[in-house]
Amino acid sequence: MLALYLPNPRAFKIFAGTVLLAISLRLLFSRRSDGKPEKFEISEASLSFSELRYRFDGKVYRVRPLSIAPLAYAIGVVAGAYGVGGGAFLAPVLVSFFALPVYTISGSVLLSTFVTSCLSALLYSLLGYPPNLAVGLLFGLGGMAGSYAGTRAQRLFPEKAIRLILGVIVGVLALRYISFLALS
Repeated sequence: MLALYLPNPRAFKIFAGTVLLAISLRLLFSRRSDGKPEKFEISEASLSFSELRYRFDGKVYRVRPLSIAPLAYAIGVVAGAYGVGGGAFLAPVLVSFFALPVYTISGSVLLSTFVTSCLSALLYSLLGYPPNLAVGLLFGLGGMAGSYAGTRAQRLFPEKAIRLILGVIVGVLALRYISFLALS
């Protein structure tokens, strides 16, 4: 279905750049906490079909899993079709549009990216497109090292700084996708 509407890299870059630009602007201009949490601990967590609820840094966060599921599906379709990391889209969306703290979603997004990457590689193999294992392992090792470093560094920065860094990175990526149009 996605190939019908975004059949070539040019169309995909317009789409991805526009979506990423909206996410970047939301990250950069929405108001959030300026400080670091005193304790990096989630408590009072509960999950049902109607609500995910947890307490972090003295505040209760609520989100409807059924509102995230279709979004995650759509991101998965795009990620699977074009071989891009779905977590790169999902994390900024959860932070900017669902107002969840960066500190609480990064681990879940990393886990979901790992699981979907493994399943996607298996599905591609079953469809006759085996992945290059050497390249995949190198990317995976680099990603694991980067994830570890990022997780360790995350505790050193206030959320405002993390949102600024994430917003700038997503914005630069969006502008690169959109500027591709001017170059072609």
